[in-house]
Amino acid sequence: MARNIRLVEFKDEEVYPIEQSALGTNAYYCDYCGAAGYRPNYASCLRRIEDRKAGRLDSNEATCAAAIASGSACMVLGMRKEEEQAGHAIYYVNRTKLRENQLENAEAMGLKLGRQQSTRGLSAPKVVDESKFVPKGIAHAPEFKSTPTVADAINKRMRELAKDSTPEKAPDTNASTSTANTVSSQNSKSQVTFDTTGMSLLEIAKRRKQQAAAN
Repeated sequence: MARNIRLVEFKDEEVYPIEQSALGTNAYYCDYCGAAGYRPNYASCLRRIEDRKAGRLDSNEATCAAAIASGSACMVLGMRKEEEQAGHAIYYVNRTKLRENQLENAEAMGLKLGRQQSTRGLSAPKVVDESKFVPKGIAHAPEFKSTPTVADAINKRMRELAKDSTPEKAPDTNASTSTANTVSSQNSKSQVTFDTTGMSLLEIAKRRKQQAAAN
């Protein structure tokens, strides 16, 4: 059996002042406008006319500005003249009442539309200090420490070995060089030389310590 759905036609018999037509609550849309390229809202067109008269209409609205300047290409100029002669708003649709009518018809068809919630009596959201939720003893910003490298470990070990070794005399820079790298260790008794080719810095340091102990 077919369901009998009865839709309620929107009617608003209230008379509004002429100033109401320029408000954002006006849900009346004009016919297609060639200058704008779409069906503009009547209130927005009235604001464009006022901006054109004040000389502050944006350059993006050049086609609208030209239509308004012509005096006849803009249909809103004629519509506004009708309202001025009538002394009240003619091209005004109460957006809130229209929405209520749409909701009632939607519910009659078994549809559910979201209702706009009133913000009256509602307090502003409180600003929550998130710092109080951080456990005590935990820093807000983590501290990052650099990871020691292999070179750091070698340098540290060489410094430790240098403390235990006997001070040595720097090698003679005027002596002739050879293909093999050599390290000289000299004390009051004798001078010891060994080949360092292929040896790491840590191995060289250990070798130097052994020779210093032997002498």
